[in-house]
Amino acid sequence: MAKMREKNTENSYNGWSNYDTWCFKLWLDNEQKTQEIVLNEVKKAHKKYIKVSEAIFDIQKFLEANALNNAPQLENGFYSDVLSASLRSINYYQIADAYYWDYIENFNLDKKTV
Repeated sequence: MAKMREKNTENSYNGWSNYDTWCFKLWLDNEQKTQEIVLNEVKKAHKKYIKVSEAIFDIQKFLEANALNNAPQLENGFYSDVLSASLRSINYYQIADAYYWDYIENFNLDKKTV
């Protein structure tokens, strides 16, 4: 089963679709507690859905909600606009896809249908 193919764009960064995506993934992996929370969500999605695409979509929604719900509330202005733009530019699906396939590979699980 093929993994999602990376888009080759001018804004790509260290193998990710952009800097914001790379940075968010880096910080998710930075602390063990955060890694465990994400891994738990990946496990739940893998068990809940028959199709890989549905599991990845569920993980994507979790990651996006996590980022948006934990963002600091800033006064309206330049910095709040820049933060909002950065959060919108994160490719949550790409991160969810990577987490899902890492989980399958690391635990030698059977692959489901796409």
